[in-house]
Amino acid sequence: MLVQAYELVNKTKHPYHLYGEGGYSVVAGLYEGRVIRQFWKERAKTRMASNRAVSKRAYKKTELLRKDLLDAAEQLFAEKGFDKTSIRDITDHLGVRLAAVNYHFESKHNLLVEMIHRRAGALNEARQTRLNQVKIDRDKPYENVYALVQAMFKPLVEYYLSGDDGWHYYCRYLARMIGADPLEFRTIINHEYNDIAKTFINKLKEALPEHSDYQLHCAYQFLIGTFMFVMSDNKRLDGISDGRYQSADVDLILNPHFFKFATAGIVGIAESKV
Repeated sequence: MLVQAYELVNKTKHPYHLYGEGGYSVVAGLYEGRVIRQFWKERAKTRMASNRAVSKRAYKKTELLRKDLLDAAEQLFAEKGFDKTSIRDITDHLGVRLAAVNYHFESKHNLLVEMIHRRAGALNEARQTRLNQVKIDRDKPYENVYALVQAMFKPLVEYYLSGDDGWHYYCRYLARMIGADPLEFRTIINHEYNDIAKTFINKLKEALPEHSDYQLHCAYQFLIGTFMFVMSDNKRLDGISDGRYQSADVDLILNPHFFKFATAGIVGIAESKV
């Protein structure tokens, strides 16, 4: 310790040599308190910085594993279904310990909730922003509805085409589960998507005041069914066209065909007397 203190004093350029051969003991006596305190202060700063760096690396590693678990679950749920995918399937897919899912999510159900929430949060934010930007002109019902349909459904198309395969798996899983419609899944979907759906329907009411509440709710149901079927990439179009057209060409199918189809359907549903 005194050697380290001596070296620190050396750095201060103190003329310890004036004390002759006894300089070392003089330095220790005169400066030990101040220099030792300085030494430990510097050591503490170094350790704190090191600990922060380790903690930051550990945090990044933990968050990265959490994301990887969500990504793996998304892919396997889309390919095999929720019920047929085990926690071990997910951890084996990543080559990590079985306890990783329990540590981050506690259960497979919570993993599903988080998986849907992270996509729904980003998607609903984009939808809400665009719906807020649509200005209703009562003299242009078709244009109003077309703008609302785009605001509601185009964000998911853009995410799907962004190059993030996770959105492909997410859409496939949603399409798969909408058909099965288990209570567990329905509860999560209601929680994540009901508010934005109601916002969309209310905007339609504003644009089409002659339409009944029932008609517009039915219209939304039709839209969701059609849209998710297209987004599921189920190869149905490939089959019925003998390969001339591909279900994977989502952008070609939806822009503008789906939006025109949906708009005409919503506007035309008013002819129903229900």
